[in-house]
Amino acid sequence: MQSPKACVEISGGSLRGNHYFDISRCYAALRDSRYIYYLNKAVERGWADYTFFEHDPFFDFVRGTPEFKKLKQKVYERNEGFKADLYAAIKRYEN
Repeated sequence: MQSPKACVEISGGSLRGNHYFDISRCYAALRDSRYIYYLNKAVERGWADYTFFEHDPFFDFVRGTPEFKKLKQKVYERNEGFKADLYAAIKRYEN
């Protein structure tokens, strides 16, 4: 099995947000602090599944850290923006 870092290198760095999230989960499962680097990359690349921040057991050991909370808030705000845009679009089409 290849390391998470090898996966990034093999891809030439052209991974999407969900790929970086999966790599972050691998590091988190190992309780390796590099999880936060890849979680940041995931969010930078558009990953925004807030539910995973709330419930993914791989992140239980870091859920209370400032770095994790900051990213969680960023994803929450992004999701709220998505919802607002969606509701506005629905309202426009209803009228």
